[in-house]
Amino acid sequence: MRKLLAIVEDLAVILGWAITVASIMLQAMYKPRYGIVVASPIQLTLLDYLSLFGASVLSGMILVDAEKVMLGYIASLFTSLLIMFVALISPSFLGTVKYSSVEGLLYGGAATLIFQYVFPTAIFVCLAGGVLGGILGEKLHM
Repeated sequence: MRKLLAIVEDLAVILGWAITVASIMLQAMYKPRYGIVVASPIQLTLLDYLSLFGASVLSGMILVDAEKVMLGYIASLFTSLLIMFVALISPSFLGTVKYSSVEGLLYGGAATLIFQYVFPTAIFVCLAGGVLGGILGEKLHM
C-alpha cells in the first residue's frame, strides 16, 4: 500500500510539472510579455525561463531520485507537449473552424509553433532545473 501511495505521489508531481510547463508556454504563446528576450526568436522572456526553471527545480526536489527525475522529465515533457497541442487545435474540434481545408493548416501550425517555443532552450532549462532539484533534494534529504 505504501509503494502504491509513493507511485501515485510521483505521478501527481509529474502531472503537475507538465501542467505548469504547458501553462507557462501557452501563456507566452497567447499573451506574450514584453521584456528581456533570451535566446529564442519567439517571445519567451527571462521571466518565462525562470518560471520553467523554478517549477523544474521544485519537481526535482520532490522526486529526488535521479531515475525518477529523468523519467519524470521525459513524461512531463511529452504530457506538456500533448496539452499544448490540444489547446492549440481546440478551435478545430470545438467547431469554430468552418472549412475542412483549414484544419490541416491548423494542425501543422500548432506543431510548428510548439516546436519553435519548446526546442531547444526550454527543454534544456527544464532538464537543468530537474537535475539541480534532484541534487538539492538529495543534499537536503527530502
